Amino acid sequence: MKKILTTALILSTIFVLSCSKTKTLANRLEGTWNIDNRETVNGAQQKSDPNIGNFAFKSDGTGSVTINTVYNTYTNTSVNTFYWSNTGNTLTLFMGSGTKYYKVITNESKKQVWEESYTVTTSSSSGGTPTTSTMSEKYTLSKK
Repeated sequence: MKKILTTALILSTIFVLSCSKTKTLANRLEGTWNIDNRETVNGAQQKSDPNIGNFAFKSDGTGSVTINTVYNTYTNTSVNTFYWSNTGNTLTLFMGSGTKYYKVITNESKKQVWEESYTVTTSSSSGGTPTTSTMSEKYTLSKK
């Protein structure tokens, strides 16, 4: 009987802690977050883009992302809306026809760091060996 109670106590503690991590992330996300830096890796190419826009999260599970991309002297501003959900350490953004799954690396009230990594395999146009590359996107954000 003692083992059953101990097991039940451990399982309920894990359940409560995992739910509180989920709720804490959701509560912290609400509001506007400045994109302090976006790091992208496409195979061997790496790029860092500071202060390029912001994410805005609403409590109803919707939001928007504004990205300013600079080409020489021309700036293109894109705004996309999304639906969002989360678990304790994953943020999911549903945008248009695509879904982004970000691993939450840092979850603080004034700072967030998220990363998404995936592998892309491209076939050769000449019928040769397909190439595989790893791509990633990492956001460092601060609360406005």
